[in-house]
Amino acid sequence: MSRDSGWAVRAGTLMAALFTSFSCLASWAETIVTPSLMLVINSRCEEGVVGCEDMTLTMVVRQTGETVLGVGRALHVRLADGSPGAFSGYQFLMGGGDKDAKTHVTLDPSNMVRLAVNGTIVLSEQGEPYSDGGVVPRSKPVEVPVAVSYRSGLLANGLVATFKNISGSAIAVTAEIVRPSTGRRQAFELVINGGGIREIGELEGWAFVSGDIVTVSQGGSGPKSVRIP
Repeated sequence: MSRDSGWAVRAGTLMAALFTSFSCLASWAETIVTPSLMLVINSRCEEGVVGCEDMTLTMVVRQTGETVLGVGRALHVRLADGSPGAFSGYQFLMGGGDKDAKTHVTLDPSNMVRLAVNGTIVLSEQGEPYSDGGVVPRSKPVEVPVAVSYRSGLLANGLVATFKNISGSAIAVTAEIVRPSTGRRQAFELVINGGGIREIGELEGWAFVSGDIVTVSQGGSGPKSVRIP
């Protein structure tokens, strides 16, 4: 089983279990999906109650499957007599409802999701309603932050491939090189400092020629492939 398919099975099993358990507790449930998150909102108030104060949120990070639980309430504009008026969204405290919790999630009526840590908004994404049996839609991994280019070898045969880390932190990547014309392949492990450059050429064990394909991969990021023209 591939890593992606294994993740999908685990995530699907997790969400199915969550939906099953909440079905015994919730009067209704709503699922909102953003590019980064899946949010399962559950009300434990009787159907028709305005301004429910007994709600739960299951937040799933789509990239990793990490799950965080929270408790909260529905928000309504207060009328002059103090009764709840128009619906204005949801607010949740993450981490079990501890009043000292520092992470909050809010949703407005348009399903705009905001996640704040210590009062600072760290994520703001538009959400959309989602219903597919609790299976978490996986987001596309962020592409590995390495720019690949090539140059002529100065003191060696063939071309030299250049790998530039375009992030600010050191990363470890795998560069797999394939020569389709012969089937030859070789993998190189590279550690590149933030903003730094590593090179592979004949002196490192591979003299590049036209048609060679380089695929750079890193755990948690999408691979990047470049064909030498």
